[in-house]
Parts: sequence; C-alpha cells; structure tokens
Amino acid sequence: MKKSISTALLLLTTLVVSNKLIAQCTVGQTEISIQVSTDDYAYESYWQLVPGGNACGTGMIFEGGNTNQLSCTSGGGNATATAGNGYANNSTITEGPWCFTTGTDYSIYFVDDYGDGGTQFTVLVNGFPMYNFVGDGNGNTFNFTATEPLMYNAGLTTISTPSYNFLGAINVKGKLFNYGQTTINSFNLNYSIDNGMTITQTLSGLNISAFTSYNFIHSNAWTPSITGTYSLKIWTSNINGNTDLDNSNDTLIKSIIVGDPVPNIVDQYIGASFNKTLIAGASKGIAIPRDLDFHPILSRNELWIVLKSTEANGGKTVKISNAGQANQTELVQQDGNAWHFMSLPTALAFSDNG
Repeated sequence: MKKSISTALLLLTTLVVSNKLIAQCTVGQTEISIQVSTDDYAYESYWQLVPGGNACGTGMIFEGGNTNQLSCTSGGGNATATAGNGYANNSTITEGPWCFTTGTDYSIYFVDDYGDGGTQFTVLVNGFPMYNFVGDGNGNTFNFTATEPLMYNAGLTTISTPSYNFLGAINVKGKLFNYGQTTINSFNLNYSIDNGMTITQTLSGLNISAFTSYNFIHSNAWTPSITGTYSLKIWTSNINGNTDLDNSNDTLIKSIIVGDPVPNIVDQYIGASFNKTLIAGASKGIAIPRDLDFHPILSRNELWIVLKSTEANGGKTVKISNAGQANQTELVQQDGNAWHFMSLPTALAFSDNG
C-alpha cells in the first residue's frame, strides 16, 4: 500500500513540475493566465474576463479587483470606490490558469472608478507573455486569442535614427522584439534608402529570448551626399537561418530629413553693430517670453518661443514658421494641463526624437 501511495505521489509531482501546461490542458486547449499589476490606488479598478465578442457581464469567466463596489455598470468615473477593497496597491496578482479552446477569442473589460487608469494586464499564453495591456481613462476593452506564439517571429518596433540629421554619416538603428518561441541567435538586418540598393548585415552570436527586445545599430552607416527628405526602410529576415513565420511586423519605414548644420556665427556678432527688426510681438500672442530656439534644420526657418504665463495656467509655446519672411505665420499652443506639466517654464531645447 505504501508503495502505491509513493508511486502516485511521484507521478503527481512529475505532472506538476515537468508538464508545461500546469493546468493539464487537453489536446486542442491552450493554457491562459492573466497577471494584473496595480498602481497606488488599486481599489479604483475592476475587471472581467468573458468570451470574445460578449458584452461585459455576459458569460463571465472571471472577475477581479474591487468586486465589492464596482461592476460592468457601476464605476467608470463615478469616484465612489473606497480604499480597502479589491487588490493591494502596487502589486502583481496572477489569476488562472484556465484551459481555453485553442484559437478562440476572449475579452477583458476594465473599469476605473476615478477615470485615471493605471492597471496593467499581461496575458500569458502557455507561459509566454503574448499580450500587454494598460488601462486608461474610465475603462477599456482588451481582446486576445488563445493561440501560442509562432516558432520564429521577429518584429521591428522602433526606428531610432533621428528624424532630423545633418550631412555626414548617419547611424541606422532601432529596436527588434522577439515575438516567437525560439531564442534568436542570428538574423539579417537590411535597410534601403528611397527603395534603392539593399544594405544587409548578418548579426550572429545573439541571445534574444522569447518576448524580449534588442537594440541594434547597422554596421554600415548611411552617408547622404545632399540635403533633402529621404525614406529609410529597415527590415529583418533569416531568423536563425529560418524563414520568419510572420512578415507583417518585419518592416518599418521612416521619413528622414537631412539638413545643413547650425553654423557657429557667434564671433560675427562680437563688437559688431546691428539693426533690430520686430517680427512678432504682443499682437501675435507673445507675452512674457523666456527663451527661444530655432529648429535645428535651418532650412525650415522655424523659430520657437516659450512663454512664462502664470503658475495657475501654465506656460505656452509660439511657433513662428517662415520667420521674418512675407509668408510668416504664428501658432500659439498651450496644453490643457500646462499648469501641472509646464508651470512657469524658463527654457527650451530641441532633442533628436523628432
């Protein structure tokens, strides 16, 4: 009898530890778990899992969060939820697993009672974090499919080459994400300018695990000969010597502007006399200016001014296009939350992010 019990326990342990499908899903089923990450105010959130296409509350599979005070119809900006209900603040909770029919769709309905979002959902498909959703506003509907990732699937997520560049060598760079099951050890990185000649580099000796990203810089920089606007196309191929099984995310295209560099003309103004010409003043919306800067591509002839304004209202910007020319125009802009994010600004500068 003892031997039979020991054998049974050993078999059960083996199933739990070694079987990838901890929920012991049958053939034709896929294991789904959902990780929920909360913010500083977890009690504000409620969510529900239903079959895809169903309305919230119809065929409910699971509900989580503040189920005591919130629901599909109660919440979403009402601001009545109170602390002490639902999940703990700043925590990650894993719900499930469930065994769903492979290939079927499901929906997550998210409600935020204070309308500021913040709850994050990661859907694990057979253990792979295939879907990541971030709740915002009063609530959202997030959809996913119970199908595990392809074996080989590399996708480009970002072209990091700045939108504006000066003449000279320009790095072709960006970010790749491994959406497949297999660790990427090598791939071909290709780019072309204005659909011209393809420049290819084979990157090897890599270790890009499933559902992680990789920042790349092509070994062959692009050196344009003249200023102008160009179309930069980057794409991947030949993943570990295999065909990428999803070509929909292999390619990105970005418009790149190449202009003249900013000249160093400070010395020309030292000790020199000059005349002032007013091109914009109070009638153009300029009041309490604090700093100005030209767009780094001088051919745009675009002047930006930051205005102090008041602490209660926040600062403003004025963009002067075709500055000092007959076709000059002015655009005054102020963010709705400038009182918080841009209160009493003192300076501005241009970065490379476009």
